[in-house]
Amino acid sequence: MSEEPPSPEQIKKDKELMEKLQAEKKKELQKSMAEGKAGREAAMKEAASKLESHIAEKASKGAPQ
Repeated sequence: MSEEPPSPEQIKKDKELMEKLQAEKKKELQKSMAEGKAGREAAMKEAASKLESHIAEKASKGAPQ
């Protein structure tokens, strides 16, 4: 009941498949990181805009007349 070792062709196919899967995983990771960065950048810009408008509103209400 001993298993035969994989053939050299099978080893080569498995290695190529593994490399392909690793390359796809790397691409997906880079894509998700880029999307995350863009999302954070947009959120920071929106927060900065809201903060600026809030400060301007407070300044106009608190300004002596």
